[in-house]
Amino acid sequence: MRRILSLLACFVIVAAAGENITPQEHNRFHNSNHRPTIRLQKERTMQELVRIDRSQARKIAREKCPDAGIEKIELRHRNRLIYWQVTTPACRLKIDAVSGSIIEKENRK
Repeated sequence: MRRILSLLACFVIVAAAGENITPQEHNRFHNSNHRPTIRLQKERTMQELVRIDRSQARKIAREKCPDAGIEKIELRHRNRLIYWQVTTPACRLKIDAVSGSIIEKENRK
């Protein structure tokens, strides 16, 4: 029971840390199928909504994981939260693309 409560508290903290987009903004890039042109349109729509660009996300990742080079950086979304997922050899970060705050940090070593 105590473990469940602590996991629930972590989820609430993570959900509160990120800045959400509106449901209308979220639906703008979900009305698609898997055709390449539709996927590009979805990516452009997500890019319009972010305030933290790829280079700023890279800079934040270097500050949090200074000894590691960046392997991969992707713009993703989950529910109404848009974030940059940055993967380095040492850790995996999720950076809120609207506010620039760290949503999650997972050590890989």
